[in-house]
Amino acid sequence: MEHASKILLPAALGILLSSASSSQGQTVLGFPPTIVTATGRTHVTPIGYRIVPASAQMERAPGSIAAWVVPSRLGIRELQTAHVQGVYRAAQWSAGAEVGSLGMDRYTEVALTTFGSIAPSDYLTAGLALGYTMARARGFATEHLLTINAQMVFLLDSLTAIGVAGSNIGQTHRAGAQSGAVLQFRIGASRAIASGLLFDLDLVFPLQTASGVATALRWDAGEFLSLRLAYATVPQSLEASVRLAAIEHFAVLATLHYHLALGASPTVGIAYRW
Repeated sequence: MEHASKILLPAALGILLSSASSSQGQTVLGFPPTIVTATGRTHVTPIGYRIVPASAQMERAPGSIAAWVVPSRLGIRELQTAHVQGVYRAAQWSAGAEVGSLGMDRYTEVALTTFGSIAPSDYLTAGLALGYTMARARGFATEHLLTINAQMVFLLDSLTAIGVAGSNIGQTHRAGAQSGAVLQFRIGASRAIASGLLFDLDLVFPLQTASGVATALRWDAGEFLSLRLAYATVPQSLEASVRLAAIEHFAVLATLHYHLALGASPTVGIAYRW
């Protein structure tokens, strides 16, 4: 097993750090193992707030602190990451920060993201996230990734919303070179199709690869249990998430994200809300 890991790890890092890929795939922390949607209304965990920051305003709790770990990426335990996030919410705005880290002998990453959102009316919420990631791998140049992710959600009525989001607007500094581009744009709609049941459908437009779709279904089974299933074609992946709030103020978070080409990335965590 250890021998296989020594073979697979450089290959995995080569995929993640390849200059031919998008910036969001060039670092482990820069590519959270989750399927986000343009409205964010089906999300049951805070993992995607750094990509779709307006989603943080949709939580009902005034404040929250969450911590989670990704025990392995691509089936490799050495690519384990840990994250801590805090969010404060007022009636018409929210602000938060997230810190993530990955550390081992051959590869190190540290990421810091700050995000916020405003809701100037009952029908519009806009969010912005600023992120910095430093990645250093043996045999690779140090990577400094700056990102700006933006999102707007329009509530059409009590059942329907539309959203737009742009991911990875920013610059990648690598080996003395730099570049900047909007690497992904998505537009989607969300609809409450039954009591406690929400459906999301997105069109995804990565500017350097093929376009695709993403869809998600959320079921709120009372106040204590929320389930989410999601599928995306860019990249092709499946996901199942659960949030269980069996104890007052506390919730257990779990996600299993399966990339059809690269493998599974589970996430487990806990959140405290007040």
